[in-house]
Amino acid sequence: MGPEEDSSGYEKRVALALGTVLGDILKSSSNELGKLYIRMHVGGGFFRGRPMTEELARETRYEMIPYGAALAAVLLYKWPHRTSPDGPILHHFENMVFTLNLEKAKPTYSYYLDRYYHPRTSDSMALPRESIIHSEFVQRLYKMWDLFGRVGDAQKLEYVKALGDLSRDMETLLTACLETIWPKP
Repeated sequence: MGPEEDSSGYEKRVALALGTVLGDILKSSSNELGKLYIRMHVGGGFFRGRPMTEELARETRYEMIPYGAALAAVLLYKWPHRTSPDGPILHHFENMVFTLNLEKAKPTYSYYLDRYYHPRTSDSMALPRESIIHSEFVQRLYKMWDLFGRVGDAQKLEYVKALGDLSRDMETLLTACLETIWPKP
C-alpha cells in the first residue's frame, strides 16, 4: 500500500510512524536538555550546576512536545506530497500526540503552527519559515529557564548552539522517517 492509495489505514500508519519517531526523539532530547540546564549553572553553584526541579522538567517537556509536533507538522506540510494543514494525516498525528494528559499542550502547538503559517512583518524573510518556530522555542525556553541576566555570553552561545543542534537532529530524524514511510516522488 502506498501514499497514492490515500486510504485511512495508510494515513494512520504514516501518523503513527511519525509520532513514534517523535516520541523517541523527545525522550533523548529531554535528557540532552537536562544536561544543558546543568551546564548553564542555573540554580547551582559556580562550579557545579543543579538538575532542573521536577516542575521545571515537566514544563520543559510540555514546551518541547508541541515544538517537536509543530516541526513534524511543518515537515509534513512541506513534503512533496503537500499534506494539507487540516488533512487526515495531521489529524491522526495530533490525536496521537495530544492525548488527554497532553491536551493542555495543544494551544502551544497551535501557537507554533500559527507562527509558521502567519509570519510577522518583524520576522526575517531571508530565513526558512521553520526558523521562526525554532527561534520561538529558543526564546520561550530561555524565559522558562529564567536565564535572563543569569548567564554570560559564552553560556548563551552554548545554549543557542545546543538548541540549534537539537532542532537539526529532530528535523533530520523526522525527515528520515518520512523518507522511509512516504518516499518522495
